[in-house]
Amino acid sequence: MVTDNPKLSPNMAVLREEFGFDTVEAREDCALTAGLLPGDLVLDVGTGSGWMAIVLARAGMRVVSIDVDAGALDRARDRARAEGSTIFDRITYLRADAGNVPVGDARLAAVFSFDAMHHMPDCTMALREMRRVCRPGGTVVVADLNERGLAAVRAVVGMNGEEHYENACRLDLIGRLMGRCCGPAERHDLEFVTVFVVKKAGRAMGTALRTAPHA
Repeated sequence: MVTDNPKLSPNMAVLREEFGFDTVEAREDCALTAGLLPGDLVLDVGTGSGWMAIVLARAGMRVVSIDVDAGALDRARDRARAEGSTIFDRITYLRADAGNVPVGDARLAAVFSFDAMHHMPDCTMALREMRRVCRPGGTVVVADLNERGLAAVRAVVGMNGEEHYENACRLDLIGRLMGRCCGPAERHDLEFVTVFVVKKAGRAMGTALRTAPHA
């Protein structure tokens, strides 16, 4: 896995250097959960920095990457373009709301959302859409910040004189909503993020993740 990347945003670089939170590596862990094959078509919901899409494209996936923020999509495109044409050409960027995904039913091998649920105005609708576009036997993967991750992100954002936006959709609620909208979810508590994994048919999916160190 390649995480020493000069294309990291300033905030991501500070998170890694000052707090030990490698946000690219965390995305790589999420990608491992779905058991994908090169060429599989997947969705990245709320792409933000664009790194989840890049990680998936590096692994050979074809990625549809959506965000409601046009500026975020422009920055994500620029970051992917800097990876080279092979990676850039595997990603399709669309401006779209997570509650209204412009993809047909049951089209995708997997759907991912990393560090986005706590920004979304309607987590329930987003999860329903993620399940809708995932094919039978496919995987829905949702990762969000745990308390340690939130503390690190709040600190870094605060260094810029800003406040980190967070809705009420925190981990326990995400887990309950995943169960209600997508099916029984495996929960993996890592060092800075918690990852929920659902097989669309409702069967739990065995995964291998880097676990958080014991205190």
